[in-house]
Amino acid sequence: MENDFRTDIRIADESMAANQLDKAYNYYSDAWETLCEDRPEHKPEEAFWLMMSWANSVFAAQDYEQCYEIMGEAYAIFKDMGLVVGNPFFHLRVGQSAYELAETDEQRFDQSGQAIDNLARALITGGIEIFAGEDDRYLTPVLDVLRPPEGFESWHDATGQGCSIDLLDTSTGHLRSVFEKKYGRPLPLDS
Repeated sequence: MENDFRTDIRIADESMAANQLDKAYNYYSDAWETLCEDRPEHKPEEAFWLMMSWANSVFAAQDYEQCYEIMGEAYAIFKDMGLVVGNPFFHLRVGQSAYELAETDEQRFDQSGQAIDNLARALITGGIEIFAGEDDRYLTPVLDVLRPPEGFESWHDATGQGCSIDLLDTSTGHLRSVFEKKYGRPLPLDS
């Protein structure tokens, strides 16, 4: 019987919701292998969000190096499809992983480095809400260097100001519920 990658994704999503990170990782990984080897019918967005879910499970397990690697692979595969650059969640996890992989605070807070650059992109594209539920250590250094949008005293006053939150609208499964919780409303977010 042919492996159904969507069943693997559903089980992985359920495992993430139950905080069964190893199980989630294994099922996301199996689903990705099926996509790569068997090439079943799927939309690029579906494959992209599978990869983001897989990276998210690795990040939740604090394997920042593997998360960073998966995000690099996602960039290579999806960069020309309009799914990566400007995607708030992509930039959030890349920035957080780079932050965790940095060996010194100087590397973490270097404004030309991967951590601050991607965390700033997450804030600009996803608004303050993309950081909801995340450790403050990722947001604080960005707030120190990035002015809020015009007409707002602070980024905390600028809810709903992410310029690319619509890129989250095609998300699926567990991540979709994560975004709905972060933004306090159902997707699509730009409505």
